[in-house]
Amino acid sequence: MQADIGKVISVCDREADLYEYLMYKVSHGHRFIVRGGRDKVLEELDETKVSEVLSESEELGRYKIKILQKSGRKARVATIGLKTCQVKVKSPRRLEQGEEILTLKVVWAYEIKKRGEEQEAPLCWVLFTTEPAETFEEARQLVRYYELRWKIEEFHKAWKSGAGV
Repeated sequence: MQADIGKVISVCDREADLYEYLMYKVSHGHRFIVRGGRDKVLEELDETKVSEVLSESEELGRYKIKILQKSGRKARVATIGLKTCQVKVKSPRRLEQGEEILTLKVVWAYEIKKRGEEQEAPLCWVLFTTEPAETFEEARQLVRYYELRWKIEEFHKAWKSGAGV
């Protein structure tokens, strides 16, 4: 039985936030969600960065999520806001001139700070994707895929260390 490659979606952490990787995925029609590792400069917007465009975007909505205790971080219930936009990313200087412009959708999931509450490291994920991300429901689904990535990481860790695979 062969998998339907059209339904496969790669979900990657910041290490995959490389222009060459994203361009390869886009040019081959692959579906992906990649967490941004650095603020990208946009094409045709006079050195404007993704973070600036996202901060000016309209919030689509909010939801609550349980954040588990880990490595000194306290467990909590966080309120997450979602914003989206579409961007045209400028190719990095290290590449030859004439590289294609990379058009991506961006989902920003950010923790809403409660009044008077200090937070050590509020949740903040910038996700680059090829998937539809115009509505709250679409953006929430993409963030959910990224959230589930951690469970897969834990499975692989247990598989390698516990089962010796």
